[in-house]
Amino acid sequence: QESGLTRFSHPNFICKEELYQVIPNDTYFANQFSLNNTGQVFTDGHSGTNDADIDAPEAWIMSTGNNNIIIAVLDEGLTADHPDLPNTRQIRLNGSNFADGDANNPSPTGNHNHGNACAGIIGATQNNNQGISGIAPNCRIMPIRKYNSDGSAITPERNADAIDFARTNGADIISCSWGYNSDNPNLYPVIKDAITRATTQGRNNRGCVVVFAAGNNSTNNGYVHFPSNVDVAGVLTVGASDRFDLKAFYSPLGNPSSSNNQLIDLVAPSHRAYSNQIAGETFEAWSIDIPGDAGYNSVHETDGGTLPVIGSILPDTGVNNLSYTGRFGGTSYACPQVAGVAALMLSINPNLTQQQVFDILTSNADQVGGYTYTNGRSNEMGFGRLNACRAVSQVLPTIASISGSTSVCPSGTQFTVNLPAGTTTTINWNQSSNLSRVSDQGANPCTFSAIGPGAGWVQATLVTACGNVTLPQKNITAVWPTGTWVQNGQSHSLSTVNFINYGSWVTTTPACYSATSFNWQLTGSSGINWNQNYPYGDMSLYLNNSQSYGDFRLNIITQGCGTVSPTYHFVPGYSYGF
Repeated sequence: QESGLTRFSHPNFICKEELYQVIPNDTYFANQFSLNNTGQVFTDGHSGTNDADIDAPEAWIMSTGNNNIIIAVLDEGLTADHPDLPNTRQIRLNGSNFADGDANNPSPTGNHNHGNACAGIIGATQNNNQGISGIAPNCRIMPIRKYNSDGSAITPERNADAIDFARTNGADIISCSWGYNSDNPNLYPVIKDAITRATTQGRNNRGCVVVFAAGNNSTNNGYVHFPSNVDVAGVLTVGASDRFDLKAFYSPLGNPSSSNNQLIDLVAPSHRAYSNQIAGETFEAWSIDIPGDAGYNSVHETDGGTLPVIGSILPDTGVNNLSYTGRFGGTSYACPQVAGVAALMLSINPNLTQQQVFDILTSNADQVGGYTYTNGRSNEMGFGRLNACRAVSQVLPTIASISGSTSVCPSGTQFTVNLPAGTTTTINWNQSSNLSRVSDQGANPCTFSAIGPGAGWVQATLVTACGNVTLPQKNITAVWPTGTWVQNGQSHSLSTVNFINYGSWVTTTPACYSATSFNWQLTGSSGINWNQNYPYGDMSLYLNNSQSYGDFRLNIITQGCGTVSPTYHFVPGYSYGF
């Protein structure tokens, strides 16, 4: 090691490695291929393509959501105190039922489980040893019921009222897995106006994040439905991909030459096709269900073809198995996935505008499927398939910062990467050449010490499973003694290690960043004649015989580092420095 020829030496032990992902203990999580697709076999013996998913476990390392973030789900309602989505994480408001029945009760009726299924993929409890995992399991759901007991829709005016209700009651995100069988982008101006108010006036004028399912078509490709095709900036129009990272059969094309002139913004994984479109295919996405026999488990109706089998039960085992379903899908399932990822993003930085959320989501989607992406966008997938990990990681630089003094002391100065509570990531540090890292790599806070004078910097890189994010450098000045000492007319820097000759006169002129005064201190000596003139002066010393020795400390009083005190050891015949 002392030869300088050795780079490192350590035992070559087998060590435990950790994957940059969180795998929850929820019973049916292995079936949630849209969140984590490893090519595993899941519903109906199907398997998909490895990583044809939204990278949810990788995103959960950084955030699982914040209780202050609220996602309004405008749909068929949400079961009160569901085993996987209790009332403690629901915001059940008076007046939240815009359909028939009790105006203050947003619970589903009959077998109408669509709202449960949409809410569950956003916010189902994680790591409770049952059911599924939501994408943002620490956020809260605001259920707003907008379908009557017979399944019929409310009027367009009431739909607009429901959107306004979500906005005025503090929803950060509005998730809408519904629409009209029309490609007219201005079909109901009253709904468009309500959407505009949400995106401009919501969240203290930062805008609610509004997410719409693009619609399901009976023929391949098809068109984007209203209101997902509405011409309002920042509204997210979500199509569906499948377990192979291809466009789902029913998911509409966003062809700019078509009559609706609306492109898909992005897609999220859902079921591949209906049984009357591709034989053997049907609903295969997992979420929560109305407890008991009602809802989608057991199956009460087919997908429009011959599947799923009426009366079949999925799942048929597990704790509260009839409170869950493996028979959901469509762009209805894709839409709340985008809402859930947006919730993770706002959990890290709630001050993002809705347009910033749109931009981060679309610019960090995966351009999959082998389609033609022109200017980053394809007709089939929009900007690509949702990537939760990358979207969340790109929020970190908008909120994370390096705090600490602008002066780094020789004794050490501490720097901290400030992250929101609940946000975790590995941190790698780097620094300019006039600094030395004292703390272990990855420490937060991390301590650096000055080893040379002048301007410098420290920098932190946040390590995520989907790439590294480097924060801007924090500029500092290293507090370090500078100046010269002169021996018999020869000038040397203060840091020069040299021998003080017997009978020499030595004159030292120090300097230092933010210095207020200088003070020389004789800490131990024998037979040394010396005198000093300070502040901002010189010290001259004379070694009067060959046995002279002594320690001199240069006390430099600074702003920010207190007293910087390099010590010089003067012994005739030897060479010392500090």
